[in-house]
Amino acid sequence: MSKDQLRSSQVITTFGPGSIVDLPNAAVMISGLDNWIYDQKNIPFIEEPRLIDKLQRILGVENLTLRKPPASIEESRSFHPRIEVWRFPEWFIVQWTETTPQGFRRRRLVHLNSLDAGRFKDRDGSKRGVVPVRFVRACMRGHIGDIDWKAFVHGKEVDCPRDLWIEERGTSGDLEIIYIVCEKHLVVAVKWWKSHWSNISASSAVNGNPLIAC
Repeated sequence: MSKDQLRSSQVITTFGPGSIVDLPNAAVMISGLDNWIYDQKNIPFIEEPRLIDKLQRILGVENLTLRKPPASIEESRSFHPRIEVWRFPEWFIVQWTETTPQGFRRRRLVHLNSLDAGRFKDRDGSKRGVVPVRFVRACMRGHIGDIDWKAFVHGKEVDCPRDLWIEERGTSGDLEIIYIVCEKHLVVAVKWWKSHWSNISASSAVNGNPLIAC
């Protein structure tokens, strides 16, 4: 099985629509059913008459079919059944821990554009593995997006080229001990979200606050 494939059982359980999957060279979000691409000549229907009848009554629809996830085809041809995915998130944490003079553990926070074949090339030439950052932003309408980490630390008006780090000042893993640090020594605590959330306006989403998706 290809490294970029999932089993059908995974797609309908752990990695269904909206879930984030960490592939070898990327992190992706699984699309909704509208973007599951089938071979129209060979759709894998599920024959469960009683279940279909019950769902028709509950949903109030006359025509309803059940399908298995589209299975990939290994043969070389122009059309391939597939499930569309989107790259998300686009920020990653480098799997190499450094220790600050204060004894804090920190790892570099990098954007997708900084990666080479899914790995980060350090200043000494070493290629480090990365994992998707575990913090993203969303809104009450269900939209999701990456946090603008540069704006989170510096504000929208500052275009700082320096590297960012995610720093853990403790061992609990709680938001209280996680900080985003710029090499210019600017520090913003992730717990800032909690205290400022009530003051965030959805209308400031795109050009204002870096934490709102829309």
